[in-house]
Amino acid sequence: MAEAIMRERMATPEWQETADRYADSYLGLARAWQLGVENVPAVVVDGRYVIYGEPDVAAALNQADRLLGQEGRR
Repeated sequence: MAEAIMRERMATPEWQETADRYADSYLGLARAWQLGVENVPAVVVDGRYVIYGEPDVAAALNQADRLLGQEGRR
């Protein structure tokens, strides 16, 4: 009986949406782990750079733009 109930629930669009959200979350976590992110807050930029200590994503992206601009002038 419990198995049938779970199969029924797993067939709903809501279940698939939840599963997709978990998959997306895990993918982001796996990417951060590959980059060596060990502290939060951290914003990953272009899948290559990590900005630590800035919880505001827009501010972190501005900081990354400034840093990457400086890197290009070296």
